[in-house]
Amino acid sequence: MMLPRRPLGRTTTAAGVSSLAAMSAVGVAFVVNILMARLLGPGARGEVAWVLQVAYVAAPCLALGFERSALRGDAPKSWRFQVHVWVLGLVFSLGSLAIFGLHVAVAFLIASAGAAMAIERGTGMASSRLGRYLTLQIGIQTWTGVASISLFVFKVDNVNAWLTVYALPAAFLLILWLVAAFKERSGPDPDQGHDWRATYQRNVGYVPGALGAILAGRVERLLLPFLASTAALGLYMAVATASELLVWVAQGISESKVGRQVSVNLSRRMVARVALRDLALFSVAGAALAVVLRVAFIPALGESFAPAAVLVFPLCMASAAWATYRQVVASWIACATPVKTSVLEGTGATLTAVFAIIAIPHWGAMGAALACLAAYTTMIIVAVISWPSNADVSLHPVENR
Repeated sequence: MMLPRRPLGRTTTAAGVSSLAAMSAVGVAFVVNILMARLLGPGARGEVAWVLQVAYVAAPCLALGFERSALRGDAPKSWRFQVHVWVLGLVFSLGSLAIFGLHVAVAFLIASAGAAMAIERGTGMASSRLGRYLTLQIGIQTWTGVASISLFVFKVDNVNAWLTVYALPAAFLLILWLVAAFKERSGPDPDQGHDWRATYQRNVGYVPGALGAILAGRVERLLLPFLASTAALGLYMAVATASELLVWVAQGISESKVGRQVSVNLSRRMVARVALRDLALFSVAGAALAVVLRVAFIPALGESFAPAAVLVFPLCMASAAWATYRQVVASWIACATPVKTSVLEGTGATLTAVFAIIAIPHWGAMGAALACLAAYTTMIIVAVISWPSNADVSLHPVENR
């Protein structure tokens, strides 16, 4: 087995900082979730949730795979590394405003911010320099929390006002990027001579996998309003947002694995052993979280969200399965080719969609929760069983992939 590219201490620090940033987002989302639920009710809460889900799905399309190559330590250093995010984001936002209306346009603005932050996070994780990302993340979460509390205090129940809270960070990040671009253009180019055409061609190969990952974790939310109702999505999202505490914590851990496993020869047995351990740990944590949410969180949402109580345990278990699956996928990103990883994650998205289409018409929000639990558990097994053989796993730097 070859040694990891980065020292374990730096990896641990990066995972800790990323988890801290994730926890700040979780804390704010937890509070905002309660405020939004009490003020808007299930229907309007579902409208906001649907726009956010569209943004989450669009973000990897705008990132063009650069967030994953950044995780692998292949990020150039110039302002050009994010130019496509803002060009595509503004084009799709303006086009959506003319064709689909305001909500889809806002979704693409939110997606632009998400793509930019994902690339920033990936770059920081690979270099173990997450200071800028942490500062930006805390700033965005502070804005989201303060603005949401203000809307709640002044009883602003307009959906567009709440969506504006999520869209404005895109303008701030765009301004920061423009300032950085202006400064770098007037000085020496840190990536002079870089083959950007080859970079784009290589990174686009990561897009299907990144999109598959997002769809696997979000597709049931896109389907709920059409197969059940917007109110069902509102009930579902009130609990899902809280249960995703496990997912946010696991994200930093999984991302920290990618860079240090790039040059490691992992066997199927090793991957299976780690997956079983992770599933056991996350399941215990999920059960504990379910108790807390059932006892303290659901009553805080108000009487209109009382029907959501039955969703707590299955969604917490689904989050535990998803957190475990993402750990396995991190090893795939590090060790397998982009095509193989994309096939795996596309399979996960397809499986989740099929289960959701079957279950939601019969059981509504509960059907969505059970579909996710079944799909994620199945994909853990699939990811382990289909682990590439040593002959298929590349042990060379990314330029040879």
